[in-house]
Amino acid sequence: MKKFLFLLVATLSLVGCQNTDSDQQSPSIDQNVSPDFQSVLDSVFQKFPESVGILAHVECPDKGISWSGGAGVSEKDHSEPIHPDQPALIASSIKTYVAAAVLRLQEDGLLDISDSISGYLSQETKELFTSDGYDFDQIEVKHLLSHTSGILDYANQEYIEWVDQNQQHRWTRNEQLQRTVDLGDPLGPPGHTFSYADANYLLCTEIIEQVSGKPFYTAM
Repeated sequence: MKKFLFLLVATLSLVGCQNTDSDQQSPSIDQNVSPDFQSVLDSVFQKFPESVGILAHVECPDKGISWSGGAGVSEKDHSEPIHPDQPALIASSIKTYVAAAVLRLQEDGLLDISDSISGYLSQETKELFTSDGYDFDQIEVKHLLSHTSGILDYANQEYIEWVDQNQQHRWTRNEQLQRTVDLGDPLGPPGHTFSYADANYLLCTEIIEQVSGKPFYTAM
């Protein structure tokens, strides 16, 4: 399994990604900033010698910039340089996008993060967690976002080892939620117990789907 640091860059103060004059079209300056961006990336890599490799992308249409870069190698104990366009696992970085989608639904008046999650989830999911002692009327959307729901994490060491040994298996959300329930009871009352758990964000994806009527990745 390839392991390297995945760095998502939304903006760089180096050039600024806002057009200060709305009536003036910015020229394409991709070629001009490329050495500067790569220099920043190289300097970050040099400051963190324990990292294997770094990927970065800068997208700034107002400045005519669409740049990708890489520093380091593609795999530990190998000398092959990392390529800017090679695939990378987004892993838990996707939580940022899920959270942003939930907050956009709040901005649109379609939910409130202070609401209990009971009204935003399928009956199947509610029955599954209720059977294990969870009270979804007490868990609020913001508890999922902040990992303070008291929900147990299914992704323990045993799970990680099984995934590594069964890489062709494609887990469904329902399978992972079932594993959450099977592993143990609630950790504590919502709002008072912090425990990082992927299950929190799996439930957020279901909320997005129930509210938007679309698959969460499409809604996002």
